[in-house]
Amino acid sequence: MITKEIIKELEKEFPKNLAEEWDNVGLLVGDNKREIKKIQISLDATEVAIDNAIKNSVDMIVTHHPMIFKGVKSIDNSTILGRKIIKLIGNRINLYTLHTNLDSDKIENGIELSRKFYETYGEPMIHEKFSDYENKIAVGLVGEGSERFGFDDKYSRDHDFGAGFCMW
Repeated sequence: MITKEIIKELEKEFPKNLAEEWDNVGLLVGDNKREIKKIQISLDATEVAIDNAIKNSVDMIVTHHPMIFKGVKSIDNSTILGRKIIKLIGNRINLYTLHTNLDSDKIENGIELSRKFYETYGEPMIHEKFSDYENKIAVGLVGEGSERFGFDDKYSRDHDFGAGFCMW
């Protein structure tokens, strides 16, 4: 799938216009015409996350927190940000960020997000890769932090908020 097609799908669910004015979301590094075969989901584009993407031949990283918030004055190996940008470009890895547009009022809580994540990715994966065990696998939706109790609002769910499911 081409990057811009993936972005179109992401932005159907999490439009950029839902992001706070101060935020930086969208394709931060990369080529929107690049073919994507492997995507890595990370909270942050740390050097460890980027090294993992390189090791696993990932074409695109989708993060929650933006790696770039304000103007970059130089890109070189003397700064962490510079090293990360160089690694991404040098290894042809796109970086796309969903931050406050993901945190917006459109998503009520982490359990709702977990349910959508499971229905979109988990269920088809179990059917495709574990069909012999499909009727024997138990799945539970999980949330992290206070949102699992329904206490978070659009301002308080920035860090311990996310999709997940467990299989037993």
